[in-house]
Amino acid sequence: MKVRSTEIPNFPLMTGELTGLLLLIKLFYSFIYIYIV
Repeated sequence: MKVRSTEIPNFPLMTGELTGLLLLIKLFYSFIYIYIV
């Protein structure tokens, strides 16, 4: 029970970081694409 209660608040944080990283990569690739074109 204690292990689960520590995993639950940590999960949205990981998801938020993953979404932010994905958005950063997407923005980076868009910048490279615009720079080449």
